[in-house]
Amino acid sequence: MLSASAGWLLMVAAMMTPLNIQPLLHIRISSFSDRRRRSNALFWVGYIAIWLVAGWATKLLELVISRGVQDESFLVGVTALTAGLWQVSPLKQRCLNQCHFHRPLSAFGLAADMDALRFGLDHGFWCMGSCWALMLFADSLSQWHIEGMALVALLMYCERMDPPTTPGWKLRGGRTAALRLRRTACLNAPGWLAPLLKRSQ
Repeated sequence: MLSASAGWLLMVAAMMTPLNIQPLLHIRISSFSDRRRRSNALFWVGYIAIWLVAGWATKLLELVISRGVQDESFLVGVTALTAGLWQVSPLKQRCLNQCHFHRPLSAFGLAADMDALRFGLDHGFWCMGSCWALMLFADSLSQWHIEGMALVALLMYCERMDPPTTPGWKLRGGRTAALRLRRTACLNAPGWLAPLLKRSQ
């Protein structure tokens, strides 16, 4: 159990750290310089606590599924279908929207510590709600585990760049990131290619 938890937390750290740039910037802006390290640490305690519980639930779910399904490829197919359905669901968008909300933080004393901890718990909960299905899929891959983690991490980062929108059944996956890549391509493209790239935007 300890080794599985350590492996899960290592995967979470590798995949979720880029997603927490904005929350950490929020703490930096909202905290005095002598409290920033403490507030950051409390944020991470709350955030990791949520993902640790999610990791135990994920391992339990994988164990239940694997007992009923002996074929590993079928197990991957089930987790891929689950992730695909969750990706287009309204609840997924609700979780993504909440990931953009950063609660006000007190500046002094115990209130500041509790706010930083609650911020980590809140953000961890909504981040887990947004990403659990993709993480389940990545964790179910045994042969292509690293590649699956990298692909899922990229998708999660791209979709987090999109602004909040009305929940509904729709495809999502980083329209803002795609537009930024196109603009970058336009700026660096040869003169004859730039007009074609601009038309496709």
